[in-house]
Amino acid sequence: MKTERNWLKFARRTATLALIVCCTMALTSCNDDDGGGGGDGSTVVGTYELTRLQAGSYDISFPTAEGYYERFTFFSDGSCDVETNYSTLSTTDASGNVTSLEFEAEGIIKFNVDYQRSGDTLTFPGLTDHSYSLSGSTMTMVDEDGWIYTYSKK
Repeated sequence: MKTERNWLKFARRTATLALIVCCTMALTSCNDDDGGGGGDGSTVVGTYELTRLQAGSYDISFPTAEGYYERFTFFSDGSCDVETNYSTLSTTDASGNVTSLEFEAEGIIKFNVDYQRSGDTLTFPGLTDHSYSLSGSTMTMVDEDGWIYTYSKK
């Protein structure tokens, strides 16, 4: 009788402990941001605006005083709207250093492209060979001339 009572007490405590462990695990595991942002691309969805352009000795904040801007709006279906209202005119010396940098108004240029995501890298097949790097709410691209474009998620 006493052994049977001890056995029931042990079983009850074990069941209670197992229930506590299961509840703790269920409440703390399987967060959708595990893995540092890779995965199905849902973290890229949104609008990124150009905030900085570094070209040689030039370091320009965007949008500029003249109102020039560039923005990417990513959708979950793998498409992206790109919108800008300027183009750059630059002069380089024989060594490839930027000696002058100007902006030219273009009116609003807007188009839709497809993007692909692999980990923290975005590519735009058929549009450009440049790849864009994602880190938190920042997207960065370095072009063939070494110009660094930094975009922030809005």
